[in-house]
Amino acid sequence: AIFHGRLSSLSNPTLHVEGNAELDLNRAEPLWHRFAPALKNAGLEGILAGQFAMRGLWNDPTAWSLSAHLSGDPIIIQKRYRLDRLELQFHLQDKIIHIPYLHASPYQGTLGADLWMDLRKPEIPFGGKIFASNIDLNALVQALDTKQKDFSGIAAFQTTLQGLWKSQESYTGSGSIDIRNGKLWQTNLFKA
Repeated sequence: AIFHGRLSSLSNPTLHVEGNAELDLNRAEPLWHRFAPALKNAGLEGILAGQFAMRGLWNDPTAWSLSAHLSGDPIIIQKRYRLDRLELQFHLQDKIIHIPYLHASPYQGTLGADLWMDLRKPEIPFGGKIFASNIDLNALVQALDTKQKDFSGIAAFQTTLQGLWKSQESYTGSGSIDIRNGKLWQTNLFKA
């Protein structure tokens, strides 16, 4: 990491730091348990690198104001979902995370998102928009833990989703999906 900054009030220091850094997601897992519990089971792997700026009391990282422009290639989620050429903008202000720009190339396609999470509340409200195009379903299904592996086609989708992170039954949203040249399942129901 390369950074510079200022420190004020030695009795209760406020930091103002800017610079470039690399974050090894494999080794950062202990940080998630302490500072970002919503990410502790995310199974993140890879290295994110980029510019950052942060300001806040030295002993309360969850209350920092933090902005970062990061990229990584590849980034793995849940130990199996691969995002190539990931780029994102990350903002943390007043314990609200906002990711206004996320772009990646999963499974020969394109993925984008605008997401937010509110860390002020224990149930962690969240929401956002996610969209994708030209996703190779066969490549995606190989990464999924499913018995049905004979899928093919090219998918595009868009969705909005909101809810409480710790309560899947609270999730609501809407969306659409388009599959071209698809093979989703095979049946003998109509054979003579």
